[in-house]
Amino acid sequence: MSRPLVLMLIFYTSGIIIGYLLHLPAYLLLCGVLLAAAGAAVKRFAAKAEIAAKGNIRLYFYAAALLCGIFMCRLELYVLEGSIDFLAGRYTVFTGTVITEPDRRVDRTDYVVKTEMIEYSIHSDGTRAVTGFRPRGRVLVTIKGPGPEFGYGDRLQVAGVLQKTEDPGNPGEFNYKKYLEDRGIRLVLKSRNGAGLSKIGTGTVNPLVKFSIGLKGKLVSVINKNMPEKQAALMEGILFGSTGRINPEIKEDMALAGVAHILSVSGYHVGLVAGFIILAGNTLGLRKPVCDALAAATTGLYALMAGAGPAVTRALIMAWVLLLVRYVRQEYDWPSSMSLAGLIILITNPLALFEPGFQLSFLAAWGILCLAPLFKRLNRILPPLGQASSVAFAAQIAVFPVTAYYFNYFSLFFLPANLIIVPLISIVMLLGGIAAILGLFWNPPAEILSISAAAVLDVALLAAGVLAGLPFAAINLRPPGIIKITCYYLTLGLLIEFFRNYELRIRAKRLWYLNRSALVLAALGVLVVLLWGGMAYSKSGILEVTFIDVGQGDAALVQSPGGRNLLIDTGGFPDSPTGFDVGKQILLPFLNRKGVNDIDILVLTHPHLDHIQGASALLGKIKIKAIVVAPQFAQYAEGVELKQKLIERNIEIREVSGGENIYFGEDIILEVLSPNGSTAVNANDDSLVIRLGYRDFRIMFTGDAETVPLEAISASGQDCGAEIVKIPHHGSGNAWTEDFFRAADPEIAVISVGQNLFGHPSPKVLEGLKQMNIRVVRTDRDGAVTVRSDGYGYKVTTTKGMNRIGY
Repeated sequence: MSRPLVLMLIFYTSGIIIGYLLHLPAYLLLCGVLLAAAGAAVKRFAAKAEIAAKGNIRLYFYAAALLCGIFMCRLELYVLEGSIDFLAGRYTVFTGTVITEPDRRVDRTDYVVKTEMIEYSIHSDGTRAVTGFRPRGRVLVTIKGPGPEFGYGDRLQVAGVLQKTEDPGNPGEFNYKKYLEDRGIRLVLKSRNGAGLSKIGTGTVNPLVKFSIGLKGKLVSVINKNMPEKQAALMEGILFGSTGRINPEIKEDMALAGVAHILSVSGYHVGLVAGFIILAGNTLGLRKPVCDALAAATTGLYALMAGAGPAVTRALIMAWVLLLVRYVRQEYDWPSSMSLAGLIILITNPLALFEPGFQLSFLAAWGILCLAPLFKRLNRILPPLGQASSVAFAAQIAVFPVTAYYFNYFSLFFLPANLIIVPLISIVMLLGGIAAILGLFWNPPAEILSISAAAVLDVALLAAGVLAGLPFAAINLRPPGIIKITCYYLTLGLLIEFFRNYELRIRAKRLWYLNRSALVLAALGVLVVLLWGGMAYSKSGILEVTFIDVGQGDAALVQSPGGRNLLIDTGGFPDSPTGFDVGKQILLPFLNRKGVNDIDILVLTHPHLDHIQGASALLGKIKIKAIVVAPQFAQYAEGVELKQKLIERNIEIREVSGGENIYFGEDIILEVLSPNGSTAVNANDDSLVIRLGYRDFRIMFTGDAETVPLEAISASGQDCGAEIVKIPHHGSGNAWTEDFFRAADPEIAVISVGQNLFGHPSPKVLEGLKQMNIRVVRTDRDGAVTVRSDGYGYKVTTTKGMNRIGY
C-alpha cells in the first residue's frame, strides 16, 4: 500500500533535525521550498500519467517537505528567541497577558506572560531606561505562597527583578533553561505572595480555549469539593494531566510500578472518552453519524481541557480520522493516520519533535498498533488478559530505549501493574468524570460517585505502592547514546519485518538448512567479537571521578575501570526553607543516570549535614555495601542519628584513622591521612582526609578539614602529593595553609561550593591558589567536575564553563 504521508513525515522530520543542528539562512530555505514546489507543479502538468513521471513528482514534494522542515524549525527558533534577554538582572515594570492556563502547584503558581510593553527598567546604578519599549518574548511569573489568582487572558502589570535560569550543573541533568527557551520563555520573575503583580484588564484570547479552561476549572472544583485532598489531586491528574498537586511519593510509586503514563492524557484517555460517548449514544438510540459527531466534539473539547499537548493531540487526530473513515466506510490505515497527526503537530510546533511527550506518545502508539498483533499466542491464553498483556509488552518494547534515555530506569513489574492498575483507573475515570459533570447540576449523586471513585483510587494506589516497594522494582540504566538507540530500532524493524513477511521467513529457513555450519560459525564469531569488545571496554583502565554539583556541600563519585563505585559524601541542604532534598532531587537522579545500582563503599568524611544529609535518600533505593567513617563520627548528634539508620539496615560500618589504607582493588588505594586521634576542636577538624591513588595518579579528598589537621599532615613529612586536590571546607579561609598546598603541590584545585552566606570561596584562598599557579575549577561556576585518568595522565571536564583540561 502506498503511504505518501509516511514519507512526507520522514522527510519533514529530517528537515527539522537538520534545521535544529545547522544555522542555515531562512531566505535560502524559503527559496528552496518554492523552487521544489514549482518544479513539482511543472512536472505535474507536463506528465502524461506515466509511473516514472509520478515518481519524479513525488521526489519534488519530498524535497519540498525536507526544506520546509528546515525552514519551519529555523523560523520557530527565531520567533522564540525574543528580544528581552538584555533585561536579565534588572528591576523591570512591564505589562503582559497570561497566554496559557496557570500551572497550580502545592507551594506556587506559574503563569506564562507574553510581554507587551516595558514601562521602564532600572540599571544597577539606579537610572531608569527603556521607557515605552515593545518587546518580543515571554516571562515565567511564579507566585510563591498564597496570593492573587489570575487566569488565562488576564492582562497584568508586573514589577520585579527578571532573571535568567541557569544551565544544568550535572551531566545529563534536566535542562530547565532549554525547556523554557523552547517554549519562548526567556526570563523568570519570582514573587512572594503576589507582590508587584496586579490585574489591569483582559487581553486577546481564544474564546474556545477560554471556555474549555473555564469548564475544566468548574469540574476540578466539583472534584475538590467531593474528594479528600490527596485523591482529588490525583483525580485531576488522571482526568486532565495536571500533576502539580500530586504527592511526589505517589508519582514515584506510579513510575516505579510502570504506570506513570496514566497521569499523561493520551490515546488511552481519548479512547475511553470517545468509547463512552458512542456507547451512550447507541444506548439512547442515536444515529451513527450523530454519535460520531458527538464523540468528535467531546474529544476535541476534552483535548483542550487537557492542554492540547503532543500526546493528546496525536490521539485526537487519529480518533477523528477513525471516526471519519467509519462514516465514509473506508479502510482505516493507521500509519497514514499517525503520520497526518505528526505532520499537523510539527507544522504547528516544529520543536515538539524534541519533547519526550511527543516521542513517547508516537512510539507507544506505534508499538501497540504494529507490535501487539504479533503476540498472537498471548492473545490465545485468555482473550482479555492476553490482549492487555500484548498491549503492555508492545508499548514497553517500543519506548524502552527512549524511556531509559530520559528517565534512566526500567520497571520490572510493568506487566502486573498494567494488568491490575490500568483497569482500575478506567473505572476511576468513568466514575470521577460522571461525578464531576453531575456535580455541575446536582451534587448529592456526584458526591456518592466521587466517594466510590476515591475508594477504587485507593485500591489502585495500594497496588502501585506494593509493586513499587518490592525489591528490585526497577533497575537503574545508563542513558543509551543516539547510536545505540538507532541500532535498537533498526534491529527491531528487521525483526518485525521477519515475523510479518512469510516469504522472508521461507528464505531464511532455506538459507539455514543450506548453510547451517557457516551461519553457526558466523554467529560464534560475532559473539566472540561482542564479548571481547565488552571485556576490552570493562578493562579500559579508565578511572572516573565526578565532583557532583550539590550546591553548598560535598559529594564525589569514584568509578573504577571495572565498574565498582565509591561515593565520598552525599551533600545536603540544612534547614531548607522549601524542603529541598539534595539526596532525592540531585544525588539519586545523578546516580541513576550513571547506572549505579549499588555502592561498594560510602565514605562520610564528617557528620555535618552538608556532607551526609543526602545519604538518607539512598537508603532503600541503592544498595550500600559498606560505610567508612572516622572514629569521631558518632560523637556528634547528626552522626549518631545517621549511624543508627545504617545499623538498622545491617550496613557494615568501618572506622578508620590516619595511617590506614583501604584497598579498593584494580590498583586503587585509599590512603587515610587524617585524623590521627580526636582533635577535640570541632567536627571539621575530625574530617577524613583521603588520598586516592591509581597507579601513578593521585587525587585528594579533604572534607572540611581546617588549619590544624592540614598543618599536621604537611609537618609530618609523609608523602601527600596529588595532581588534584579538593579544596577543604568549600574554600573557607579557615582551611587555608600554604604549607599544606606546597606539600601536596597540585596542578588542579576543585572547590565544591554553592550559593552561600559564608563568603565561600574566600578571596584569600583564591589569591593563594593563583600565586601558586594552581588552576581552579568550581562547581558553582563550572558545574560538575569530571576527572578521567588511565593512571598516568588525566583529563578534566566540566558540565558548564570551561571545556577540558588535559595533561
